Amino acid sequence: MLTPPATTELRDAIGTLRAVCEDGPPTHDYAELIAAITGLLHLAARMKEEDIGTEDSPPRIDKSAAFQRAAARFPDIDFVSDWDRQVGAEKGSFPANDLSEFYADMCEIDALFEAGHTQHARWEFRFGFESHWAQHALSLLAYMLGTHRL
Repeated sequence: MLTPPATTELRDAIGTLRAVCEDGPPTHDYAELIAAITGLLHLAARMKEEDIGTEDSPPRIDKSAAFQRAAARFPDIDFVSDWDRQVGAEKGSFPANDLSEFYADMCEIDALFEAGHTQHARWEFRFGFESHWAQHALSLLAYMLGTHRL
C-alpha cells in the first residue's frame, strides 16, 4: 500500500509546477511541465483515503490571472482538432484550457496551504484529482507527448 504524501511533498510539487508555469520567457520545451504534471499525478495516486476534516471551507481564488500566466508561458499550446471516427465529424480539444484549468486548480490549492487550511488543501488536491484536474492533466500530457515530442 502506498503511503500518503507528506504535506511538504505536496507543497514542493505544486511549487515546482508553479515555477515551471510562471518563471521565464515563453517556451516551446515541455520537459519540465511533463515532469511536474506526472509528479503531481503520482502524489495524488497515493491519497485515496484523504478526508476533508473539520475545517471551514475557505473562499476560492480568482483563476483568471492563473489562466493568463499559464497561457503566456506556453503560447503554442492551443486548440487542436482531430477526427472522431465513430461519428464521422471533426471534434476539438483545447489543450490551453486543460493547462489553465489544471494550473489554476494547483494555484488554488497552494493558496489554501498558504492560508493555513492544510487539511482542506489536501482534501481539495485529492478530490480534484478524482473529479476534475486529473482529466485535464492527462489530456494535456497526451497532447504534449503526441504533438510536441521531447
